[in-house]
Amino acid sequence: MPEAERPKFKICRQVLHWLEIQPGEADWTQYPVWMWGFGPNPEDFIYGFPSLDGRTVKIATESFVDAGHPDLLNRKVSAEEQEQFWKEKVEGRIHSLRRSFVRSVVCFYTVTDDARFVIKPLSGLEKVLLVSSCSGHGFKHSAALGEQLAQSLIGD
Repeated sequence: MPEAERPKFKICRQVLHWLEIQPGEADWTQYPVWMWGFGPNPEDFIYGFPSLDGRTVKIATESFVDAGHPDLLNRKVSAEEQEQFWKEKVEGRIHSLRRSFVRSVVCFYTVTDDARFVIKPLSGLEKVLLVSSCSGHGFKHSAALGEQLAQSLIGD
């Protein structure tokens, strides 16, 4: 990426957690994907997925803290970080879950100030585009975006 473009993108660490379901309290396999913004700050937000195994639920939040570079990301999730997530995001909000973290993982994505995709030609390079399906939306749109970009580059 050209040096002039780099300040437009933040590399943000994201943490996903799998929490145990309290046995007999809810059938999380029937829940939809959900999102909940519960406060005034952008990080007062959680989202989750239906249970695939009937024992755990995947829940995450978003962080907008710039790590500067993917190599600088802390790839470990501490017990303290799990406890903070439970207290700030889950406790008193989501019932039928246990305070038991089966798994926590770190990923990252790029974020722009307006949370939109960036698709633009790179100056001086014919048929080369700078593309960032960022701000956490890339995976959901990757197939359609990839097809559209390929068609635009080959002229179909």
